[in-house]
Parts: sequence; C-alpha cells; structure tokens
Amino acid sequence: MPPVISIIMPCHNAAVHLPASVGSVLAQTYSDWELITIDDGSSDATLAWLRTQTDPRVRIRAQPNQGVSAARNAGLALAQGRYIAFLDADDSWDTRCLAQLSAALEGHPEAVLAYCGWQNLGISGGRGEPFVPPDYETADKAEILFAGCRWPIHAALVKREAVLAANGF
Repeated sequence: MPPVISIIMPCHNAAVHLPASVGSVLAQTYSDWELITIDDGSSDATLAWLRTQTDPRVRIRAQPNQGVSAARNAGLALAQGRYIAFLDADDSWDTRCLAQLSAALEGHPEAVLAYCGWQNLGISGGRGEPFVPPDYETADKAEILFAGCRWPIHAALVKREAVLAANGF
C-alpha cells in the first residue's frame, strides 16, 4: 500500500544539515509517509550520510547536479503518496507538521493545499519572527500570503494531482 504522504528532499552538499532535516521527518507524529531524497551531485558526504539511514521509508536517488528544480521533479516522478510535501535539506519541521497539515486536507476534501506558519532559525545567528498565516476568513489573505514572496516551500502539503497538473517545477 503506498504511503499517504510523499516528502521530496533535494540535497546538494547538505551533509551538515541532514541530521536535523531528516531527523525532523523521522520524528513526525504522523507516520504514513515516504521520504524521497535526491542527491543532486553532491561533492561532500551527503550521499554517504543518506546511505546510513535504515528506516525503509527513506528512499535515496543520486543524480548528476541538475539544480533544485530538476531534483524536485525527479522526486515527484518517484512519489507514490496522495499528498506531496517538499522539505529542503537545510530546513526542518515541528514534530506535528504532517499530522496537522494532513488533517487539514482530509477535513476539507475540496482543498488542494494546506499551509502552515514558519520561522527562520539560525539566520545571522538569530531567530526570525514566527510567521503565522492569516485566518482563512481574512479578506486580504492573498496579499498577506504573497507579500514579498516569502512563502517557503516546506510550509505546505499539496494534493499530488495538483502538482502533476502544474507539471512540477
């Protein structure tokens, strides 16, 4: 039976970040997922670190360096889940991220995307202010969400067919 959620993680020279990013996926309270890691031609220990992972839900693909969009598309081609999440190798999630996003989509079958807040950590040695999305009923929510194009890819869970209909990246 395929997993409900496919998580696609492009990796390029990210060995130093993988314990936190992959660790945040392994620590999810929601467990019906697959993590598809795409090593995009790394010259550091990224691929070696990924190969140490023993959880059968973690899948590894190596390819020559083609850039993050090609890596995401390669992961999308392998994805089996009903929902797609993208997590870059230098990002991480709260342990409840997938549980809450999947519950939002399951509770609203007409929706194609669920989104959440986020916070920058470690930028210039500090913490950014948390970004809390506007209430759904907020009249100007689109303007708030897209102001400055600050919406990170890892703050959403999308129905697979919607990503495929958009032809990926």
